[in-house]
Amino acid sequence: MRGKTVLILEDHKAVRETLSGALKDRGFTVFAAATIPEARELLKQLGDRLDVLLLDMEIAGSDITGAEFGLEVKEYLKEWPPEFLIHSVHGEDAYYRLAFRLGAATYIRKPGPLAEIVRHVRALALRRALAARATVIEKIERIAEKSRSGAEAVALFCEEVLCPELKATLGTPFVLLVGQRDETLRLGSDLDLPKVSPVYDRLQTLAYSQPMTKPFTVKVRSVPEGTPEPEWTTVCEVFGHLEGAAFIPLGGADDSRLSLGVLQRDRALPFTEDAVLLARVIGELLSQALMILLLDLTKRVERYMALVRKQRAVLESTSDFCLYVGQEQEAVFRRALASGALVYDRMPRELERLLAFGENLRKAGEMLSWIVREEDEPPAVPAEPTSAAQVVREAWSDLIAEFTLAGPDSPPVRGDCWVLCKPDDLGIAVSRILEWMMQRTIEAPADEKPGLSVVCKPIPEKQESHIIFEDRSRRLPRNLRERLFAPFSSPILEDPERPGGGQGEILGPYLSKVLVELENHGSLDDCSDDLEGDLGHRFVMRFPEAATAYEALS
Repeated sequence: MRGKTVLILEDHKAVRETLSGALKDRGFTVFAAATIPEARELLKQLGDRLDVLLLDMEIAGSDITGAEFGLEVKEYLKEWPPEFLIHSVHGEDAYYRLAFRLGAATYIRKPGPLAEIVRHVRALALRRALAARATVIEKIERIAEKSRSGAEAVALFCEEVLCPELKATLGTPFVLLVGQRDETLRLGSDLDLPKVSPVYDRLQTLAYSQPMTKPFTVKVRSVPEGTPEPEWTTVCEVFGHLEGAAFIPLGGADDSRLSLGVLQRDRALPFTEDAVLLARVIGELLSQALMILLLDLTKRVERYMALVRKQRAVLESTSDFCLYVGQEQEAVFRRALASGALVYDRMPRELERLLAFGENLRKAGEMLSWIVREEDEPPAVPAEPTSAAQVVREAWSDLIAEFTLAGPDSPPVRGDCWVLCKPDDLGIAVSRILEWMMQRTIEAPADEKPGLSVVCKPIPEKQESHIIFEDRSRRLPRNLRERLFAPFSSPILEDPERPGGGQGEILGPYLSKVLVELENHGSLDDCSDDLEGDLGHRFVMRFPEAATAYEALS
């Protein structure tokens, strides 16, 4: 994460250099200008990389004030303006009104202590990073989409967004406490502190017992009034190696409460921040912006959860429909076959397809039912790896018998690899891909002589195992291949050069993809465009490498 960027507009050279040096020493990227024209040129270079604009109010030789230049900046960077800090010797009401109009968060009278200016710059840079710009909104949307509850979303937001920004900005160790229902988690500290501790619950309570701008201070040798001695002994055990800490409440949402603990480093170290004063400034400047983000996040989670509930209801209804229609259609054929009205070996091709359609509707219903039933439970990973080459050979043998083809006992299989999966699932997935390719091989013109091969190989550098299926049939156009893994898509599809194509099995590669990706932690992709020329299809199954995953389980 880049260092936060500060632009200083100050006409006094000594003050400008002192401010620049202090901020650079504390990790900021600093640019400084003595005049308005210089500041405008720097603004063009920086654009929205500018985090904080530190302004003197009166600039020698200029007909506008620093605050009025700030209004120019605010208009120029209207999508994501910087934060503004006024540092001026003047305290007239007119200047305060200008600062208010600008929206400056802080007005520090000269000569202000350097440490105070640095603390405010830190807090303002942090507030600016959490402003509702596009990248933050994208992160919030992604977190909301993958969260099952508002509390989970808040914890993810703290871990993925807030903690990295705190680490990049504060310049001192910290702990972020996230209280949820019956426990308080510790996030974001580089110190050797436990993840969960009763101490955190107590600290969270004490922080929220204070006014928002008055940090609760931990002094290891001082027991807060009303705190049982044994309990505070535990606090000392956790924070005893520090000079102390200052905890400030940050608000929260959806049964979650946040508090920030700024830890006091050894004051003998250079540029040591005062934990209490820094926590107070953070509480004053950050709480409102953070609450806006958290409320937005929890609202998005509620919308996503409502959508998930609707999708689940649709999935359940579709599953029931497919099961009912498929079972009824199969039952009609069974009764017709039992009565002699139909003879299986002499059944017209159209009726065979109708029977296959019913079978696949039933299978689709069963698969959808499985998805609905298992969506809240992570798939179980078997403890034993499976030989991919062996599964391919067995699937090929079954297909040869089913299609009554005169062919080799197995396709050309090169290599082998071990994958962690359910062998039955892998067998079905492999069989569906082989069947799709076999159909195209059977129906291809004799002079094309399309081949079919399978390569099984481990990929150590990626910690993956690959099963690669290839044929040399005439390649389907990309727009048709995009439908391969859609539910109820035919494995043959509609080949423009074969009118009437596209009839037959409806779950082929779709069922393979579901079994590989949802059930067995892998992926299945169409990589046909990687082949040279206009012939051939390539499907690649990828699985976590068996050796790595198996060792992790052990």
